[in-house]
Amino acid sequence: MKDLRIFDVSTYIHAGKVNRRSFLQAPLLERDDMYVERRLYTGGASFLWNTIYEVYGTADLVFCCDTRPTVKQSMYGYYKGSRAHDDGVSKQKRIAEYILRDCGLEVLKEDGYEADDFIYSVVRDKKREYDHIYIYTADSDLYFLVDDNVTVLPSSSRAKTVTKENYTYTAGKKDSYTPYNSMTFSKILFGDSSDDIPPLPADTINMLHDLLWKDPYFKVMGDKETMLQILTPFGEEVVNQCNLVFPMDMRVPEEFSNGDKIRIAEWGNAMNNKLWRSSQPVSQHIKDCILEMCDLGYYSEG
Repeated sequence: MKDLRIFDVSTYIHAGKVNRRSFLQAPLLERDDMYVERRLYTGGASFLWNTIYEVYGTADLVFCCDTRPTVKQSMYGYYKGSRAHDDGVSKQKRIAEYILRDCGLEVLKEDGYEADDFIYSVVRDKKREYDHIYIYTADSDLYFLVDDNVTVLPSSSRAKTVTKENYTYTAGKKDSYTPYNSMTFSKILFGDSSDDIPPLPADTINMLHDLLWKDPYFKVMGDKETMLQILTPFGEEVVNQCNLVFPMDMRVPEEFSNGDKIRIAEWGNAMNNKLWRSSQPVSQHIKDCILEMCDLGYYSEG
């Protein structure tokens, strides 16, 4: 067996959205009697590629992408309703996905679902097939997956490394004690303001808290199926809340493609301007891909 490394792509994009040092540049565009420089900002994708370089060849790789969570919004209309959608971030996400697919890497994405849904499903299905699974993310919603052979690694300087050993003083707020795998149960009870999920009614919170906020329940609180079995007797409202908080179940590939190492290196060099600023040739395929992305409206002016 070997390791598996799962990447939460959108967290890299958000981390690098303001990084303008790294961009893909295409030929000038004639527009309104003037020429406009076409640039594709790829700061987040560059951050992602730095990690790929560090681990390529040492593990299987899989990349999980977000779409608008319409499936959960059909369950609860206000789910993530207050989140702003930055057009620049959306473009960078599409650019990163385009490049990942061109490199032949394994990209998991489906309309209506989130990256969390695929990350959860991959860990669920593949946990016994790998010595260790590493999840690169900045999302605390995924901390419930941490286990003896599952570690969360940071996708930005503000994110955390979370292991089963350090969970109690790392997963929660700074310098606070958080019982192992209790964060998800806490969100079921008290909601999650970042996802616009409201708390359960006060009497339900009190009842469930008194019954379950203690050992031996902590050790099973990270298991979705077990939690559903425990919570089903408490009614539909509690079950619906559990389904909102936990990721959705998805089908995942039997095996993961680790892509074309040469193409990965070409894109990495292009994103870091090493090829654009030197006399080294850039492959015609990469040039054509950049022009295509510009023509599809990914470029930024000025």
